[in-house]
Amino acid sequence: MKVILILYSIVILFYWPVDSRQCYVCNCDYDWGTLTGTCSSPEFQSNCILEEVGNQYCSITSYYDGNREQRFLIPVAPYTFQDSHFFQAVETISLSGTTWLPTTISFFLYGCDWDGCNNNSLGQYFPESFQMDINDTILNEQLINGELPAQNCYSCSK
Repeated sequence: MKVILILYSIVILFYWPVDSRQCYVCNCDYDWGTLTGTCSSPEFQSNCILEEVGNQYCSITSYYDGNREQRFLIPVAPYTFQDSHFFQAVETISLSGTTWLPTTISFFLYGCDWDGCNNNSLGQYFPESFQMDINDTILNEQLINGELPAQNCYSCSK
């Protein structure tokens, strides 16, 4: 009887489905001005491996400082975000004298909930794919004419 119970337990252990997502986990640096950095190196590509991360979401997080990007492929807690597939970008719109400068991305986050969905090959599309453009007239009327204080942040919903 003991032998049958042990064999049955072993069979259940090997056939029981594991509820765990696999995400790429690694990080790199990239210079968009010179198009160089570790993000495009073959060593980085081979070191960026799939890891079991439980029920977390996979993500690609990028921080931008001018042309320099720091990219992290990491798991994130699922309760942190409303949706299981999402993008989040933070852009800065600056005024130089009376001229609005082009927007610049300072932070970008992509998250998803299926195995390997944070593949580094998606990084080639950041940050250009998500730059926003707001009409100068709206910026001038809303900020410069005093309808909103220029030192406050304006947040767009959805």
